[in-house]
Amino acid sequence: MALEVSALLKEMRSIIGRKVPFLINDRLDIALAVDADGLHVGQNDLPASVCRHFLGKDKILGVSVGSVEEAVLAEKDGADYLSVAAFQTGTKQEAVEVFEIFKEIQKAVSIPIIAVGGINLETLPLLAGLKIGGFAVMSAIMESDDAEETADELLDKIHSR
Repeated sequence: MALEVSALLKEMRSIIGRKVPFLINDRLDIALAVDADGLHVGQNDLPASVCRHFLGKDKILGVSVGSVEEAVLAEKDGADYLSVAAFQTGTKQEAVEVFEIFKEIQKAVSIPIIAVGGINLETLPLLAGLKIGGFAVMSAIMESDDAEETADELLDKIHSR
């Protein structure tokens, strides 16, 4: 199974080349095996300090955080960016609206923060006023009747912020 996943990811890497960053979620071993541009880990994965050690300084390291303490530690341990849950979704059950935690984390760290979870055309405007380094959107696009149109509308709203 691991060899099949590795082969598939190597093929994906060859298709996209270096046009966009190619990050692997949770699996340092696979990120290294397929020469990914980086890795994203959560609080239940390997610690950011361990990941940074093996990735080296040239690879991207992202860390999911839910508190100021986790954010400060992740930055100290070498994270290049943080992700913070914005809204409760089917894949982010632990997430609640976190405007205050966003603001607290932003004050405590100097690296970009990515909003993740429940981002769609209706919720995106609710994030106005927060300094967000990017958005991770999956369900809104994948569950849309017209994924390309939805992605374009989301991009328009993001760029008009």
